[in-house]
Amino acid sequence: MTWNLVTFAYGGKLFKRYQKFISDTVEKQGVNTFRYGLTDLKKTKTYKENKDYFIEDNKYGWCGWKPVLILEAMKSLEEGDKIVLCDTEDVLHPDLFKYVDSTMEDDPCLLVIGNTIQKTVVKRDCFVYMDCDEDAYWSSRQLEAGITFWRVCDESKVILEEWLKWCLDERVNGEDSSFSGKDNFPEFAGFSSKDQAILTNMAIRDGLSVDDGTIRNFIECNADYWYERYLSTGAPVYRPVDNYMVEILDECPYSGNLNSKHSLILTVHNKDWMIDKVIESINEFTVGEYELIVVIDGCTDNSEEVIMKSLESTDIDYTIVHTPDVFETKANNAGIKKATGDFVIIIQDDMVIQEGGWNRRMQKPFIKYDDVFAVTARTAHNFVGNPHSLHLGMEENLDTCWCDIIQSCDEADVSNTPRDTFAVRATVNRGPLMINLKDLKKLKYFDEAYSPQDMDDHDLMFRAHKELGKVCGLYSINMQSENEWGGTRVDGKPASWLLKSHHKNSKIFYERNKDILEDRKIIVNRKVS
Repeated sequence: MTWNLVTFAYGGKLFKRYQKFISDTVEKQGVNTFRYGLTDLKKTKTYKENKDYFIEDNKYGWCGWKPVLILEAMKSLEEGDKIVLCDTEDVLHPDLFKYVDSTMEDDPCLLVIGNTIQKTVVKRDCFVYMDCDEDAYWSSRQLEAGITFWRVCDESKVILEEWLKWCLDERVNGEDSSFSGKDNFPEFAGFSSKDQAILTNMAIRDGLSVDDGTIRNFIECNADYWYERYLSTGAPVYRPVDNYMVEILDECPYSGNLNSKHSLILTVHNKDWMIDKVIESINEFTVGEYELIVVIDGCTDNSEEVIMKSLESTDIDYTIVHTPDVFETKANNAGIKKATGDFVIIIQDDMVIQEGGWNRRMQKPFIKYDDVFAVTARTAHNFVGNPHSLHLGMEENLDTCWCDIIQSCDEADVSNTPRDTFAVRATVNRGPLMINLKDLKKLKYFDEAYSPQDMDDHDLMFRAHKELGKVCGLYSINMQSENEWGGTRVDGKPASWLLKSHHKNSKIFYERNKDILEDRKIIVNRKVS
């Protein structure tokens, strides 16, 4: 039995570099590799027979390349051999293959559970035509398709061929939702997870083997960082799994007030198509004493009208603040200055809450540990600086790519962190982000030198470390927020103004913190229940 890696790179030289890099790392572990590109895909029978489907701008995407290339690799492999399909930005720890061997055994496949609830991102037609139009499918957590595991056998080939069949079916995989005549669910915010949706329905229906997410502990999603690190230092190209839980503090009693007042800060820019869903989720799932401060930031659509209509049908204590299209940094500050609660929770306009009592859950690390400044439900991580970055000498009008002056590592997110773990790292990302208001006032809010946005949340966390001796980290909640819903991206890609702002702000952050970047690397996991 051999292990085999299948990757597909079609996004230019950068992704081909990542593909070669991760292939080189697993080949040193004795894993065979299949490095496919667009030319290889075009040679397949499936591509030749479905050219209209595989054009990049078609109306329902072309995620069918995944089963196509897995099946293509199987043609040259022996019965019982195993395949891992993964994204070109994933770096795999060598112990991954031992773990999957022990978990997968002789099953035809092993799939990885995600955190997205199906009905929020899957159109009704997909359920209808796959004969899966039941709550067991609607309310299930969706599988990931960026990493899957397969055993070469007739059973897995049948699964892959059916997966491909549905990917090619416009009724199931297309953007149009009018085929069945059934309405999408009220929580539906756009069909954003197509191949995952199909695979999830099949897994539930057929009882396919699914990992609980432990696999994510064996995967790093920052190939660019690990590649540069390997070139400059020769250090291993993966974080040792043993370091994932360097320290787990013992259970201890709560010592604070779980009934504190919360001030929710919701900044909105041109989200009339989904902001009602955001407010509805706040109204349904937020508990205890709270206020909602809505910052309407230069909206030119009908967002304000939708917001007012949504709020009028609730009992929410709300305040409306207007700002002239100043973006996150200044808009957040404008809302925070109106807050009257003990804690503020910064919410973005592309965030749909899916868990009752979410705000009280986010407060638990604060009342259990007295050194907590901020808690995110999104991502916690460390930073490393790159003193050799060419971007340090570039003008700030860079608008073609993310700069690499600062790079993220040691990430903790919902995919690799147990629900009872408060994962402490050097910094966290906003949305949703809870902060002790008294501490925030001591630091004089977000530094508006980072306006219009980006890196200001990380600057705040580093100042909390330096000036207050406090920590930040991840404590997850159930929520939904997709990149394509965000106002800072166009068609899933960062807007040029955001790239320019990121470049400017990365330089500011690096100059302020370059002397302590390495000292601020933290991996501490604390028990919270």
